[in-house]
Amino acid sequence: MYKSLLIAAPIALAAVAAQAQAPAQPAAPQAPPSRAEVSQKLDEGFNRVDSNNDGFLSREEIGAAGVKAIQQAQENLEERAQEEFKKLDTDKNGQLSLAEFRAAAKVNAKATPDDALQRLDSNKDGKVSSAEFKAQTLATYDQADLNKDGKLTADEIAKAKANR
Repeated sequence: MYKSLLIAAPIALAAVAAQAQAPAQPAAPQAPPSRAEVSQKLDEGFNRVDSNNDGFLSREEIGAAGVKAIQQAQENLEERAQEEFKKLDTDKNGQLSLAEFRAAAKVNAKATPDDALQRLDSNKDGKVSSAEFKAQTLATYDQADLNKDGKLTADEIAKAKANR
């Protein structure tokens, strides 16, 4: 079990860090961080785990950080679950009725036709041609088709997903 925790610790640390930095609502696109910024964030994370400040991460430090990260992730999950339950429980009786559940289970379209038009209409003429409609998807496909044979193999798909 301890071995599993040590393996899970770096993953949990990364997940918690990403979760803590992720905004509740989608934010405006940001420029990717510079290499120096990424390096600085890694140094900060390393220093948080290096509890004895010797410049190295021991098995014990990694284990302790993993336990802490898992506890924090569980607390965050429980807090979010409670918040979501409160939103769904509209009559505030501490229970979800079928009507409350159904009210929450509706499809909510967030994109507007204007959003789609702006994204797809590359020549900005106010309408989307067949070529414009296909362009983005086909460009992504062509990028994934490494041998340019017009077919995607499982290997090419895996590489494309890894490069996202």
